[in-house]
Amino acid sequence: MKTELNIKNDLSGKDFSDVFNSIIESRNIHNPDEFFNPSDEFINDPFDLKNMDVAAGIAFDIISKRKPVLVYADVDTDGICAASIVVRYLRFFDLDVRTYINEGKIHGTTDEFVNLNNLPEDIIIVDSLDSTVNRYRKLKTKGHRVIVLDHHAITKDYDKYITLVSSQRDYSNNSLCGAGVAWQFTRAVDSMLGTMYSEQLSTLAFVGTVADMMELDEDHMENRAIVNKGINDCNSPICKTLGGGFSGFNSHAVSFGIGPLVNASVRMYQGNVALDAFLTDDDDTRKELIKSMKKCKDAQNTEVESHWKTIETQLNGQENNQIIYVFLPEDCPDTVTGLIGNRLLGTYQKPVFVLVDRSSVITGSARSVGTNDFRKLCNSTKKCKANGHESAFGIEILKEEFKDFIDDISNKLKDFEFSRTLNVDALIDSEVVNDTFVWRNGSYDKITGQGFEQFTFAIDIEEYEISNMSNGKHLKIVTDNMIFVEWNTKCDWDRLKEASLLGETIRCVGSLASSYFGKTRYNVMYLDYYEVLD
Repeated sequence: MKTELNIKNDLSGKDFSDVFNSIIESRNIHNPDEFFNPSDEFINDPFDLKNMDVAAGIAFDIISKRKPVLVYADVDTDGICAASIVVRYLRFFDLDVRTYINEGKIHGTTDEFVNLNNLPEDIIIVDSLDSTVNRYRKLKTKGHRVIVLDHHAITKDYDKYITLVSSQRDYSNNSLCGAGVAWQFTRAVDSMLGTMYSEQLSTLAFVGTVADMMELDEDHMENRAIVNKGINDCNSPICKTLGGGFSGFNSHAVSFGIGPLVNASVRMYQGNVALDAFLTDDDDTRKELIKSMKKCKDAQNTEVESHWKTIETQLNGQENNQIIYVFLPEDCPDTVTGLIGNRLLGTYQKPVFVLVDRSSVITGSARSVGTNDFRKLCNSTKKCKANGHESAFGIEILKEEFKDFIDDISNKLKDFEFSRTLNVDALIDSEVVNDTFVWRNGSYDKITGQGFEQFTFAIDIEEYEISNMSNGKHLKIVTDNMIFVEWNTKCDWDRLKEASLLGETIRCVGSLASSYFGKTRYNVMYLDYYEVLD
């Protein structure tokens, strides 16, 4: 796929103060001090959320009467953080707080849960709104009082059956995540009780915000304030443990450390282990649970690798197609199809379908890059059901219509040229990248994610050594003052070594960090792209 670089600032020869001032100006940040260090004043009053007064009143009743309560968690990092906020908050009052989480990646309540006979009267569901009211109706019929704290699209009138508090209901920040709504819930209860326990739970709200890819631009300062507060407070035991491997506890630690570990546990049907790890206060227990989570990640990777030879065989002859698709065995967990899709997308840079044949229907995951809304394009065929994000979604196709579906998509894309534009904040000299520069860059990168990505730099290098890590799995380019790393590389080793011998310039594009490799700390660029210049 063709990549075009949009370099916004050529800052060759400039010192680091000029570099950062120019980037901030080109990013159209109107008040840098406020943007990079947002105060708590940007956090809204929790009672701005519709029905919060009712939900907090129910919580007041539960606490004052010391009633048992069950907290129902969603099966992702945001959901587990949201559940941990509510559970930990209610535990401050020494209540009987029970938890429930589905196996795998099942969102919402299930018939199995609703039919349980030993449920307490009060149930708080976090980050897991059902698409219908049927199970809520049944829970109410059985005498349960249900609060749902959520942020997903509202498709039905739920108010007859539950107390729904959602950032999608006339709230100024509709990008407040499930953990954010849950934290606001604890703040509301605090205000009724005159307590301040919610102050000890802000880090979980930050983790949920970044992990669920909520907006972090200048129009969503509440989210930035929550992230900033959560980083500064650092009051979650598991986040202190898991975030310690990164240079500073920040958004990067969530995106590349905590989130993937939780998601791996969920994919391996061990979401309960992740939830327990977030809830325990015993250091030894937490360490053992984290070990189990890491084993889940290893098992997830092993599962992916176990299918790779079969996948490569199926890919023969598809290299020149506009789309590629592969089938996995029927016993392959649904939870890994997206992972395989991500890996294939990284290699082929074109739309990918990773599918499982389930008799009359074919299900799986789709991934795409270089198209505006691939999900919409798939649904336009009228031969599938595609649900999820625009470029990453689950898909279901009737088996009898599969061939026509593939032909239809291929025809729609037959004249399409896949390309991407990579925005680069600045072209800089490698000599300017020292410890002070990287530290300053890290202070700006602390609150990054959806809507405000890390600063991206381009550096031209002329003297370098081509190396690798993990037996050629990762590319490493070494210069006299820094190293450049591409994870899971598909590089042309011979071409790069030739470029090194001939002294050809390589333009490296990526983000900067200070990281340990072995026992030595280096200034590092993590590569998004590189090219040998003519």
